[in-house]
Amino acid sequence: MSTIQFVYIYCSRLGLHGNWIRYYNQIQGVFNDSLTLGEKIKYDLELVYQSQTMENNNLQLQLTTQGIRTVKKKRFFRSC
Repeated sequence: MSTIQFVYIYCSRLGLHGNWIRYYNQIQGVFNDSLTLGEKIKYDLELVYQSQTMENNNLQLQLTTQGIRTVKKKRFFRSC
């Protein structure tokens, strides 16, 4: 099940949202300018991409390390 990570509010009346948005961590901001909103979405997507890339690299490193350990164990037992 996926969860909502980011919420962006696009509204011409910024003052209406000042109080209640503090209670939701997913809200990235209230915007009345489409260019600023677009820049924020782009920035957040880049952060998500970087985070996923780092997680994938860590997983590959773990799998490689486990593979090396398995190979070393097999070689050790063969030579005995």
